[in-house]
Amino acid sequence: MLRPGKLSWVREIVNGSRRGLLSFLAGEGEGVINIAGHRQWIVIEETPVHLGGARPWFRCPRCSRLAAKIYGSPRAGGPAFTCRSCKRIAYPSQNEDKRYLSVRRAQRIRERLGGSPNLTLSFPPKPKGMHWTTYDRAHATAMALEQRSLASMAATVEKIRRRCAARAERLIVSPQEGAKTQRQR
Repeated sequence: MLRPGKLSWVREIVNGSRRGLLSFLAGEGEGVINIAGHRQWIVIEETPVHLGGARPWFRCPRCSRLAAKIYGSPRAGGPAFTCRSCKRIAYPSQNEDKRYLSVRRAQRIRERLGGSPNLTLSFPPKPKGMHWTTYDRAHATAMALEQRSLASMAATVEKIRRRCAARAERLIVSPQEGAKTQRQR
């Protein structure tokens, strides 16, 4: 938690060795990040929370957006620590192939119902305490997502099959065609 005067330390350990040491000292409305001797001042703003209190946010030094986390490492020529948007850091789901999106969503539904994410196993039974309408809706959604993923996989397999057939057709030359091409040379 960010409080004025509180010093926070973070150590990054990679393969058993200490790679970097970061310290953050929060002041009133600002903070200083110190990593490997590089210091950067960061503005901290607070927004009110629904049931009282306040939530601290970092103000990105590059774009002035409020951010819960800032990312980066020291470098020359500009702010080292900026928000996710300025660093162009994507969430893993943003880099995921769209063909597997429905598979992942169906697996998440199965896990939420207490079952295995494996789509080849039977669908999990209704958990105790869950309404039948909620279970039926989750079951229908999962089945639709599984059908969509199977259709996508079938289209991919068909595309690969056509490519292989075309490649095999080019490689296999009948004796008569081979003789024609040799005569033409």
